[in-house]
Amino acid sequence: MSDVVSGFVPRMLLDPDIGLFRADERVFTAMLDVWQAQMLARGLPSRTIKQRYQLLERFQRFTGEFPWQWRPADIDEFLADLRSGEKPISLRILRSYNNAVAMFCSFLTHPGHGWGKFCERTFGDILSRICFEWNMPRHTTDDAVPARKRSFTKAELQRLFDYLDDLVDQEYAAGSKRAPPVTRLGGVQSLLRLRASPA
Repeated sequence: MSDVVSGFVPRMLLDPDIGLFRADERVFTAMLDVWQAQMLARGLPSRTIKQRYQLLERFQRFTGEFPWQWRPADIDEFLADLRSGEKPISLRILRSYNNAVAMFCSFLTHPGHGWGKFCERTFGDILSRICFEWNMPRHTTDDAVPARKRSFTKAELQRLFDYLDDLVDQEYAAGSKRAPPVTRLGGVQSLLRLRASPA
């Protein structure tokens, strides 16, 4: 069986005749570059790719460690630090940061990419995922979106429709000429426009 690691590990890192000066930094940069190429191939926007790349660099600087040394406590401490500073990040940003780290770790640990075997052979350590259901922020309907931008709840929509039904009933009860068009059009704007116009 060959010692060559298959997958997406760049050939220059696999050549036994090439020494790896500052191996940890060079390998981490290569990992990011290959992940960036994969995201480009998937058609992700360049802005998203750049933000994820920079976030992973930032996370690495925060931990002082490299992916084959990362542990779940690292992502917990990183995100807790961002949430507890002078300008805490929002839950939406917290979630996107956590997802980016999770996607990077998932990419690296996929056996088809070859990084796991490479890191075990080169650094004597095994890549692992550090983001799990128990340490990732959960997505709920009301937590991450400011009230001015959130969707209506079912109860709010029901109140709105009940109100509109009552308006149509009032127009019919008053014998107004506006009742049939409002019923036919069924639109909120049409109803409000007709209510504002003289009968």
